[in-house]
Amino acid sequence: MSPSGEQYSAAERSGLSEDRASERGSSGSLLSAPLNTTATTNATTRNVYKGEAKANAADGYAEGLTIGTDYAGNPEITDTIEMTCQFPKPSFYEIKVENDVISFEDFVVGFAAGDAGDFQITPTAGELNRRGGEPQILSVVFKPNAPGGTRDAWLVVQTEESKWTYHLTGTVM
Repeated sequence: MSPSGEQYSAAERSGLSEDRASERGSSGSLLSAPLNTTATTNATTRNVYKGEAKANAADGYAEGLTIGTDYAGNPEITDTIEMTCQFPKPSFYEIKVENDVISFEDFVVGFAAGDAGDFQITPTAGELNRRGGEPQILSVVFKPNAPGGTRDAWLVVQTEESKWTYHLTGTVM
């Protein structure tokens, strides 16, 4: 009974709304309702980078990446990396990419403006730790296919929020 002497319905006594009370079976127990499978599925699915750049199945690099630019349209280069090697021996370098946003971010790696040439990068996709966490290490290998000369490539690391552009220069002795 309520403080004013009115009687509560069975649904009110059990704390259920009238709509929810109609889901009770004859025994008074709640009938099983189908789960919201969309919410369950989405909770277990990994948030994969959904930007315009997509990985190429042949080499794993993202395609369609462009060199980062500032508001004036000038190239915004994160770093210039110069590598030198004796043909046919490779040269190695590591790039540390630190996330600049507070959440974890999926990233893709690719080359802007054409072919990577004699450069190889691993990994080509993954997840950056949140800001202040451990940086993601990208391994760069410069392995020339021919002796002599200089090779250039533009490496782009991109998330939904950020873009890092590296100018790679390889010199073959």
